[in-house]
Amino acid sequence: MKNIKIRYRILVPLLMIVLMLIVSCIGTIVNEDKMYNISREMSENNATSVSLLGDISTNVESIKRIAFAHCSALRDQDMEPLETEYTNLMEENKLLFSEFETVLDPGEETETYNKFLSYYNEFLVSMDEILVLSRDNRNDVASAMATKYLTSQGEMISSQIEIMLNSNKQGLDNAIQENASIYNSARFVSFMLMLTGLVLSIMIVLMIELNVIKPISQLDRELGIIV
Repeated sequence: MKNIKIRYRILVPLLMIVLMLIVSCIGTIVNEDKMYNISREMSENNATSVSLLGDISTNVESIKRIAFAHCSALRDQDMEPLETEYTNLMEENKLLFSEFETVLDPGEETETYNKFLSYYNEFLVSMDEILVLSRDNRNDVASAMATKYLTSQGEMISSQIEIMLNSNKQGLDNAIQENASIYNSARFVSFMLMLTGLVLSIMIVLMIELNVIKPISQLDRELGIIV
């Protein structure tokens, strides 16, 4: 009975230490998984930004196409489908802008986005004026205005989109590389820590069993015989 008490007094604290080590390692791994999920979400946001900017760029080019087609149209029935398409593209762009703003990074990218919006609004003002001129059968003036203003404004818009695309692509690449490296390193360290702890714990248990518990048990038996 004394042997059992002695054994428990020695082993129970040790087992508690081992258990705490295992729980600590598991907690570390769980936190690393959370970190990985956060970084993955950030990467997905960057990928979403790239996709949205691509759609916006396509719509801007479509609006330019509508402007020149409208200047060439001679009948109302030819103009009306173009005007409807233009209205639909503006509404679609509003939705794209709203979605893009939810994944927009603060700082330099926000400044670039604000410049883009400024150029885009000027672009729409020119577009509306061109449609009015075209509706008044002033096609040559409308066409010249489209060539002069929409082309240059479209280039400025494309320039800002290109800057945001490059920023998002660079951010995506950096996020993937940095977080993957951190995640793999931290996970490796955690597993090695847990493995080392288990090995050391087993060695300590064996040492205690051989050098403490067995001698005490042997001594107790010998004392029992003497008594």
